[in-house]
Amino acid sequence: MLYQHCLLGLGLLLLQATAVFAQPEKIYRNLEQALAEPSLVYQLDLSDSLMQSMPSTIGAFSKLRSLTSRNNELVDIPDEICMLLELEQLDLSNNLILSLPACIDKLRKLERLDLSSNGLGITDSTAYQFGLEEILYLSPSIVPEAEIERIKKALPNFE
Repeated sequence: MLYQHCLLGLGLLLLQATAVFAQPEKIYRNLEQALAEPSLVYQLDLSDSLMQSMPSTIGAFSKLRSLTSRNNELVDIPDEICMLLELEQLDLSNNLILSLPACIDKLRKLERLDLSSNGLGITDSTAYQFGLEEILYLSPSIVPEAEIERIKKALPNFE
């Protein structure tokens, strides 16, 4: 009887654990709420918030896989973004960004980088795809050649 009770309890525990892991990841849309539990944040969307600068606290999200901050007024990106070693997708489109941090090469899991409609001269319609990575096209007529070369070196599969 005790054996059956233990097995029943173990089965219930496994079902509960499965239910927890099967839930879709919450998309945090408020930075303050996300900072209250940074180790639980996998997706952060700060779009349309009129941010002029990304706070250095962005580096607190060690498990972050997707960061979206489009349609803001961002001019530059703090070096702390390079602490997001699990980051796979970074969407900074429709801002005023003129350059990326030199440490961008630390984001080795980055699969998609969207910098369209910024001061970098990237167009929405032209994209290079390579393996699992995607970066939107950099136009040398608008972007300084040195910046293009730096981005190419930072993202090794970019051509």
